[in-house]
Amino acid sequence: MRLVRPGGGGEGEVRHGASLRQAVWIIVVADVTMSLDNVLAVAAAAHGDFLLVAVGIALSLPIVVWGSGFLARLMAHHAWIIWIGGGVLGYVARASGLDADVRRDHPFAAYGELDFEVPVFQTGDVEARTRVRVEEARESVRLIGQAVARMPQGSLRSPLGPLPPFEPAFGLVEGWRGAIIHWIMADAPDRLYRVKIMDPSFLNWRPLSYALLKNIVPDFPLCNKSFNQSYSGNDL
Repeated sequence: MRLVRPGGGGEGEVRHGASLRQAVWIIVVADVTMSLDNVLAVAAAAHGDFLLVAVGIALSLPIVVWGSGFLARLMAHHAWIIWIGGGVLGYVARASGLDADVRRDHPFAAYGELDFEVPVFQTGDVEARTRVRVEEARESVRLIGQAVARMPQGSLRSPLGPLPPFEPAFGLVEGWRGAIIHWIMADAPDRLYRVKIMDPSFLNWRPLSYALLKNIVPDFPLCNKSFNQSYSGNDL
């Protein structure tokens, strides 16, 4: 994550980003350059032009090498970039100061009619993730009490009905690890054609690697289990 350039006397000089503005500029240029690299590579491969493939790769390599030093320095001073850039969800996000909860922000079922608090802590460490889960357990007890007290009369379920063919449907709910997304499409009234599920662990695995930085090996199990990821959820 650091760029070391040989300098005078054989010692390395560590190069860091000078400012947030400079680092953002590097990100923009890198994104544009790598997109151009992909376009050139696909076009060149389609026409059998290997020289053009080499040009596309040559465009992206300097940005990857020199940009890493800027990004490392930026992330060291602005931890929120890691969490937002990694798309962190659920109690891991709320333990890091990100106030997001699907039940409140995009209410489903009866959540729009219930009163509850979303616990948020700022430190982003194991203690904060533990405290979020303790407070959420307390809020869950309150939610159950409200739901039972306000439960309306009527049937407990209703038939779904036929699914319109080739029309996508999108669902978003808050699981205990975070937001769970379902995207489906049917090709017949009773048969699914495409299904995509995104589990919170699919995004939360990447920020875990940053949470482990500057910790010793015996700390790994504690950090890892405080995220409490799903291995299979990473593959959905």
